[in-house]
Amino acid sequence: MKELNWLIEPTYDKIISYNESKFVALDKGSYKVLDYENKLLFEFQDSDIKEIAEHPNEGGPMQNIVTVEFNDNKRKIFNINSLKFIHNEKYYLPQTDYHPFESGLIRIFDEMKEGIMDIDGNILLAPIYEETTVANDFYIGFLENHIEIFDSLKQKIQTLDYTFRGAVYIPGKNMFRVQKEVEGEPNVFKQIRKRENGITKISYELDGNKRFATGLIDLNNNVIIPFEYSSIYNLNDEYLKVTKGENITDVGFQIDAHNPKFGIIDYANNVILDVKYKQLSIAEGSLIQVKDFENRWAIYNLKSQTFETEFKEQSFEDASIKLNELNKFKKVLKFKSSDYVGLKDREGRILIPATYSALRETMNSDIYEIYLETEEYGIMGFYNIALGKEIVPPNFVENGGIGGGKHNNQEIISVMDPETSKLGFYRLDGFKISETIFDEYVDGFSENLAPVYKEYGEKTGMIDIDGNLVFDYIFDSMTLPLNGFSIVKFNGKEGILSL
Repeated sequence: MKELNWLIEPTYDKIISYNESKFVALDKGSYKVLDYENKLLFEFQDSDIKEIAEHPNEGGPMQNIVTVEFNDNKRKIFNINSLKFIHNEKYYLPQTDYHPFESGLIRIFDEMKEGIMDIDGNILLAPIYEETTVANDFYIGFLENHIEIFDSLKQKIQTLDYTFRGAVYIPGKNMFRVQKEVEGEPNVFKQIRKRENGITKISYELDGNKRFATGLIDLNNNVIIPFEYSSIYNLNDEYLKVTKGENITDVGFQIDAHNPKFGIIDYANNVILDVKYKQLSIAEGSLIQVKDFENRWAIYNLKSQTFETEFKEQSFEDASIKLNELNKFKKVLKFKSSDYVGLKDREGRILIPATYSALRETMNSDIYEIYLETEEYGIMGFYNIALGKEIVPPNFVENGGIGGGKHNNQEIISVMDPETSKLGFYRLDGFKISETIFDEYVDGFSENLAPVYKEYGEKTGMIDIDGNLVFDYIFDSMTLPLNGFSIVKFNGKEGILSL
């Protein structure tokens, strides 16, 4: 095990965040910015300050700021390099909800209205909108009855006269999915959740007396897809999944409990598949699985607009195997033997033996999830086809997987024991880093190290990807490593530990 090498000795009540030269700490009831010689650079002395909020410590531009909360529950952002607040007005600021995190853009709220501010405190969209989004070189604000679009210079370039309800920007097409009120029977329902005898029951009730339809418009307010549909979803770059004449939620989603019918159109509103089917899978190339209301599956070719197979009763897995066979771009194919599924290449070489109830692809083309069914539940593991072996035996529940958050090691697999709900870890080469002995709230690995504890609230230690205990179970808490350091609580006080 390593010796303790402190960048900052554990003498502070709390350490909020740190960057390459400074850190923010709570010391004897006062929040301070200090350098790594413990020299005081700034002290927050405003008596109206309630606290400095928790920081995700995930790097990027946000690592140089902290969020200061005041007694009125509004917040301001402070830059620990310039030692100044980046804006004057106080806003309701999400704690970690950046928009997106790597962009240096921050969502701000005032009186329940939303806006966008950059990392330098410039207001890109004033907090007057129901919702906002950022796309390409546009900043988009959704108001009650129209949508406003601004360019990168904050100049308004377009106003679209549609409600914000269910409005979604489609970046690759520079279009919006929008709703508008139309004549006809009311079709908007609200979800009602009731808890009875420990069970949450969901029902739907009519929400007002309006009928809404969904269509697509471009940035110039031209109608691209007419308002003939109750809901529209992006299937891929060429096709849209639609429902027609159905009940919807207040944001334009179909209500599955009402058994909606689905179909497919293209972006020119040509009907590719009639709106009469129960379920559509994700499209693979030009092929898609279609389920009818007799619960039979078939495979449809979006290009030729013909069915490649007849409808028949079969499992989703069986239909998926047939879809693989028909997809000429697939280099590997699922196959079935004695009701078990395996994987082979186009030449017929076995890549995964047919000993599993199901296989699923992962983001790593060499790694497949493998499944088995037991009397009580399904269990899963992982198979590496490049190594030709199981790298994780199918003994675990589907609560884990490869990688994790943005700063987690992406080559580590976390697994959960179905009986104990304890976590363990494997590498992609099949090396077992640990047995399933850790609490389910353990975050996983970052920079090849993982803070771990066996029960929530117990002492924390740290392991590496070779399974070595790098630091013993002596700490009250440890954060995920960032740039070779971890904020550590030790004997009730916090410091920064060099790893």
